[in-house]
Amino acid sequence: MDKYSEIISLSKRRGIFYPSYDIYGGEAGFYDYGPIGTLLKNNVENKWREFYVLREKFFEISTPVITPYNVLKASGHVDKFMDIILTCKKCGKAFKAEEVAEENRKKMECPECGGRLEEGRINLMFETGIGPRKKEKAFLRPETAQGIFVNFP
Repeated sequence: MDKYSEIISLSKRRGIFYPSYDIYGGEAGFYDYGPIGTLLKNNVENKWREFYVLREKFFEISTPVITPYNVLKASGHVDKFMDIILTCKKCGKAFKAEEVAEENRKKMECPECGGRLEEGRINLMFETGIGPRKKEKAFLRPETAQGIFVNFP
């Protein structure tokens, strides 16, 4: 068993975290905190608050998870918060450009099947809509710091 699998197995057994939606096959990158994981997370948050809010006298704010389009257009996120993605014309697999070996990038050759790679861009923000008919374009907040920049310009 590799190290990653060992950590996941231990975390599941101890109730630290679980892959989200595991009974439906899971989804890469999504995890739920278990009972122990939730306690650990809360302890870290409480220590952070104890230091920064109580001791250093910083202020804490909480902002919405959904951000209107015009805010992210003004900040440059709509036009520039992107990654270069390489998609194989043969097998259909997609890769972030920096994850593909330099040799494969120069040849534009798929590291999986050797097929031709095509370059494109992918916006890293998740788009959604606001309102009953979802007419107003918005995104899930791409950065937690975004709220402080809007509230304290």
